[in-house]
Amino acid sequence: MYQLDFEEFLIANSINSTVIEYLRECLITERSPISSIHERLLDLFKKYLLVGGMPDAVHEFLESQNIVKIRDIQNAIHELYELDAGKYDEEHRLKIKRIYEMIPSNMENKKKRLFFNAIEGKKARASNFLEEIDYLTNSGISLEVQSNTDPTFPLIQSSRKIS
Repeated sequence: MYQLDFEEFLIANSINSTVIEYLRECLITERSPISSIHERLLDLFKKYLLVGGMPDAVHEFLESQNIVKIRDIQNAIHELYELDAGKYDEEHRLKIKRIYEMIPSNMENKKKRLFFNAIEGKKARASNFLEEIDYLTNSGISLEVQSNTDPTFPLIQSSRKIS
């Protein structure tokens, strides 16, 4: 099961397909939506940023709108992911778990990337952890992101994988 994207979150919050189609049209034609619709959707977007798209958290939001309960659900999901992170690869379990634990704190740093020397010392490089990163990416636990320091067309030629 995957998380809900923003459009699915809107549908869960009783925003009908006519409004969603209207928004698509505004986006395509580069027009601003009616202010009342814009304000409602902006409010829902802020809530989506807090709630996220995990189905249990969204369900709790729809039922109670209690952020404390939603945070409890998010924390429980995070703990389950952490337990699951190294469950299937015995040989690399500890490295996988450590990388998973590092993701949130490393996303707070300026460069927004993992520093592998925190796992195995000063000589550690991303290339030493390719199997572990592949596991986390292929299992859907983390996402691969491309870095682009020279945004020229076509983007793919000037992008590089970051870990």
